[in-house]
Amino acid sequence: MLTETLNLPGLLHSLRERLAGALAGLPEHTGLVSVTLAMPELNGLRFSATDEMAVYWARPGEQQYLATSGTAVRLTACGGDRFLHLEQKFQHHLKSWLQQDPEKVGGGARAFLGFAFEARCGDRQSASAELFVPTVLLEQDGSTSRFVFTCYRPSSGPTVDAVPDWLRCAQYLLRAFELKPEPSAPA
Repeated sequence: MLTETLNLPGLLHSLRERLAGALAGLPEHTGLVSVTLAMPELNGLRFSATDEMAVYWARPGEQQYLATSGTAVRLTACGGDRFLHLEQKFQHHLKSWLQQDPEKVGGGARAFLGFAFEARCGDRQSASAELFVPTVLLEQDGSTSRFVFTCYRPSSGPTVDAVPDWLRCAQYLLRAFELKPEPSAPA
């Protein structure tokens, strides 16, 4: 379990300080704001999916893993042109998306697209799609682990207000997954 492998309170405290440092001096911003931070404490550890994850995606052969918690933005569209409508809506967000990578870890924020079977379109159930940007994305690619924290600011205000929600989602991700060491190569 993660709690046996890592000092979770210490890790969350460190994340809080690193997020505050990354947000210091940022202008007040309206729109999406993302901060990417390295997570070397998780390097070499692998995740198992749980039913509670919004998204879990893995390509174990290439050592690529993604998991998300929370939703910063959710967009839906209906009908035959639903994907075109989502793209147009999302382009509006992309124009003002402020992405910070203070530790130069790479990667960055992602949006996820799929079918939305429960969306209502007018008076009837219709073909629909959904695009969402997670509040917290945990990504592993080879030997690099990173968190991407994202919030949506509907009006100008300090982004630091998002930190408690970011930490809650990060803690949820860290506790929801059973971390397993990477299998060692045969000798």
